[in-house]
Amino acid sequence: MKKLFVAMGLFLGFIGVAVMSVLFFVDIDKYRPKMVETINQNIRGQLNLGKLSWSLWGHIWIKVAGLTLQDSAGKGVMQVQDAYFELPFLPLLSGSPVLTFKMNQPTVHLSKNKRGQLNVMSLIQQTPAQSPVSASPVSPSSSGTSPLSNSLPSVLTRARLGVELDSASVQYTDESTGLSTQIKDMNLVLRNISLSHPIELELWAHLDTRLGNTLQLRGPVRLTGQAQIILKEAKIQSAQLHSRLDMDAVEISASDIFQKQRGVPAHLELALFASEKEIKIEKLDLQFFNIQMGMQGEITNLASAHFKIQSNSVELAPWTELIPPLKQYQLGGSAQFEAEVNGSSEKLKYNGKIIVSNLTAKSPQLKVQPKIDGIVRVSTDQVDQILLTLKAPANDLKIQGKIISFVRPQIHLEVSSTGLDLDQLIEFPPLEKNIAPAVASSSEVKKASSTTVRPDLDALLAPLRENKVLADTVASLTIQMKLFQAKKVKLNDLLCKMSFSNLSLGLDSCNFKVFGGTIQADAHAQLRPKIPTYQFHTQIADLDLSQALESQMALVKNTLTGKTFMTLKGEGSSLNSDLAIPNLRAKGSLKVTQATFTTIDVMKMVGEATTQAMNQIGNQVPGIKGKSIGNLPNHASQYEFVESDFMIHQGKFSLPNFYAKAVAQKGIDIKGTTTVGLKDDSLETAWDIIDTYNLTQMKDISVEQNGIRVDHIFSEKGAPVHFPIHAGCTVSKPCYHSSEVPVF
Repeated sequence: MKKLFVAMGLFLGFIGVAVMSVLFFVDIDKYRPKMVETINQNIRGQLNLGKLSWSLWGHIWIKVAGLTLQDSAGKGVMQVQDAYFELPFLPLLSGSPVLTFKMNQPTVHLSKNKRGQLNVMSLIQQTPAQSPVSASPVSPSSSGTSPLSNSLPSVLTRARLGVELDSASVQYTDESTGLSTQIKDMNLVLRNISLSHPIELELWAHLDTRLGNTLQLRGPVRLTGQAQIILKEAKIQSAQLHSRLDMDAVEISASDIFQKQRGVPAHLELALFASEKEIKIEKLDLQFFNIQMGMQGEITNLASAHFKIQSNSVELAPWTELIPPLKQYQLGGSAQFEAEVNGSSEKLKYNGKIIVSNLTAKSPQLKVQPKIDGIVRVSTDQVDQILLTLKAPANDLKIQGKIISFVRPQIHLEVSSTGLDLDQLIEFPPLEKNIAPAVASSSEVKKASSTTVRPDLDALLAPLRENKVLADTVASLTIQMKLFQAKKVKLNDLLCKMSFSNLSLGLDSCNFKVFGGTIQADAHAQLRPKIPTYQFHTQIADLDLSQALESQMALVKNTLTGKTFMTLKGEGSSLNSDLAIPNLRAKGSLKVTQATFTTIDVMKMVGEATTQAMNQIGNQVPGIKGKSIGNLPNHASQYEFVESDFMIHQGKFSLPNFYAKAVAQKGIDIKGTTTVGLKDDSLETAWDIIDTYNLTQMKDISVEQNGIRVDHIFSEKGAPVHFPIHAGCTVSKPCYHSSEVPVF
């Protein structure tokens, strides 16, 4: 026994001397230059290694005193001051080697340029393509199985690799999107990377991510997982994976629009099974706040796929906690999502649906709370069904349709309602009354117009013309409503058909009743030209402008009241007002029955003109001096009809044969021309005032001088008194010129 101990002591001493000799006489650092040279020859970048040292006490331990890696542009990709490899002796001697690579406080810089290229991908050395002649043929396996199933050496199947990163710092920037991410204190532990043991993963870090100036992610994130490779007779049969990503403690903010606080659920759990013949997602569960979404499915023979995705019924009211702007609307209702994917890798077919139920909202602008239900069904390359309904007191609305093809879209929508009364649904702001505009000096007006920059609406359409999908889009829209009302304007029996094709937008037909009359219209706009063009045609019958004025429609505020009949046909170009107004060309006819002018006081105009004329003539003709006209009615002139042809040209609206036929004893006839400036509201008239019913009593004035009496001095025999008068200034504030009356 004593001899045995002596022998063992001598053996251990020999081993110790051998180890000391190897450590003393073998300098592992001398291999470093060759290692660095070999690596740099195979990458497009620069690797620098610090001094290598090693130890054989109880394990093989190789320390690297610093490591830096730069890309082809000389920018740093990774650097670490402390890294080492560890290989214990006992597992190595037992045929199950365990190799662990550790790095302490490494720094990694990842970036993507504007061309979408990652800096780490630029490190890969481009390998020249082999010619067909020199390429070696690959012999298929006699068993017909993939290389994955080939037998593996027993040592390799039992070998284990480990990777550990301690307090790593990762920085990522994307020049194309402005994304900037910094991961602080990242720790990674990968244990038992092998074919014979369960592989374990732990990754935890602190996120500090910013996308542009809006989106921010801050807080700890943790990823855990376990993978198992199943071997049979030294062949890989299958693999299983189970992992969980936990971001519950991460804070997410997007300006004042979205705020996720620490503790709000945000996690993902995945269970995956894979073999040569199939990949099966046994479980994919996602939870974000109160959304729970699950997915199951499989891919068979790497060709046929089947997946099913389904969410819970998500209550919308709690989302006001995450989206502060929604708080004022008191959102209610629920939403749910379902989808299914089937088919081969060459042609996948899918269908799904989004269901919205009892969607409600309140706001200061809503008088009542509407309820919205909806469903959208989607299948391969199209939307099979769109169905949305809105219900509220005195209101209902239905939108239905479909979209065929996402590449060359054909969109068909129908909007229908038995009654949509927005006055009962929405609290519109009150109309401003009796507010006099501030009077600005001409210099102030010029200064304001020179400093105001207006958008070029024609130029804004350029991206539409360059969009191929939009250019190939065909769409139709039908709107049918029994009643539509907003701001006291009520439309009945509304039926409009619209279309879009080849960048041409058309109002193919539109008919409705409003203010006791009917309107028929059609219009088309071509958006493809650099300056868009358009054409339109309108017919109006029996429209009561008095009702329009009572509803405070600004369009008729400075015109006429009465029953209106009109036809209008025209064309134009440009969406910019400075070009659209002079380019507008139209013509038509207008007739208003039971008419009254809203801003032009004909009685006042005639009274002032005739009084002034009598005074001036009296200075020349003594017989007239002291005479006066009769008392004109103190009400607005009333007309059986006002009619004229009209045209719009070069920014002017002109009525060349304007004729106003007065009601007997209620007004004075007017004939002449009228021109209105569309841009400056200017007014220019040349009217012949005809006192058909002798309201001024000027026809009765006679003169006697030197024994000669002249009856009806101001009129032709048997004809009424008439004289010219001009109106100018603006339509809203007309001014009258009667200087020609005395001479006439």
